[in-house]
Amino acid sequence: MDKYVGNTRWNTASKIHPHLTISVGGITLSCCSSHTPIQVIQLADKQLYKAKQQGRNRTCWDELIACPIPS
Repeated sequence: MDKYVGNTRWNTASKIHPHLTISVGGITLSCCSSHTPIQVIQLADKQLYKAKQQGRNRTCWDELIACPIPS
């Protein structure tokens, strides 16, 4: 995804700037994740802000694939 976002030029009809840039943040969860929907959104949002801090046309992704150990 990072390669696609970084190398794509999006043409716009904007008078301010001729190209559109995007930042993408997300996460991958396993099916055994114990995260709530709110936590998932917060984690993905955190990745989006990391991407924005890195500049234009950036992606940040996190993988949460570890299953919790039953107690």
